[in-house]
Amino acid sequence: MAERRPFVISVLGLKGSGKTTVCEALIAALSARGCEVGALKKTHLERLALDPKDTDSARLFAAGASFVAVRSVTQTVTVSRETGRGRPAGLLELVPPHIGIVVAEGVAPEQGEGPCVVLCLREWKKFEETMRERAVSERHLLALAGVFAVSGLSGGEAPVPIYDVLDPGQRESLCE
Repeated sequence: MAERRPFVISVLGLKGSGKTTVCEALIAALSARGCEVGALKKTHLERLALDPKDTDSARLFAAGASFVAVRSVTQTVTVSRETGRGRPAGLLELVPPHIGIVVAEGVAPEQGEGPCVVLCLREWKKFEETMRERAVSERHLLALAGVFAVSGLSGGEAPVPIYDVLDPGQRESLCE
């Protein structure tokens, strides 16, 4: 039997374009509809902090542990050491099987997937540059959002719908 994979919505854009705001809005709206939503994030940071410096979990990782998991009453956090550059696509393997939708900030779609990219822009004139720098093909493009959509700036000849995720009606339309 084939393994069920979640539907992945990739939220891509240049720095400061509103990616995290769009992700938050999508996650909140989809969760409110009863969907089991997961989130993935690719960051430019070389090191991530498990806990503040000098806590037990940070000390275990600093001592050289390859993997540390910490569980509280309501959360579990894991950190693993990667050799070289971690594969963003490999993040999907970490998603629990009950998750139906994943909102992936900064993680590009895998080859062969249909429209699944929400492209965030600071301004319309950055459309071509963002498409090129984030290696997005038009066949993957689902919608445009981000700072320029909230500010009401013109979308020129946009190839897909534009959504202001801070507007409840538009956010719901995007989740359709």
